[in-house]
Amino acid sequence: MSDILMSKDGSINGPRRSADDAQSVNFYSTNPDMIYADAFKYSRMSGQQPLILALKAFMKHAFDKKVEIAQYGKPSQLSFEYGK
Repeated sequence: MSDILMSKDGSINGPRRSADDAQSVNFYSTNPDMIYADAFKYSRMSGQQPLILALKAFMKHAFDKKVEIAQYGKPSQLSFEYGK
């Protein structure tokens, strides 16, 4: 994922973006859940949120880049505010 996010054109073999270049590929995510609880005794990590948080931290640490992510899926606080 980092190779694609750091590319200028979305190609792994293509040129890398520089410090001034914006993110060139769209990144989409669904299901912002972090914890899943059901009849199981312990809560478990679920959904894509743990992966997204790890990816953002890695990209910041390794490349000093912020990852722009379009979040789709379950209704969020933003969805409820928009509906007002």
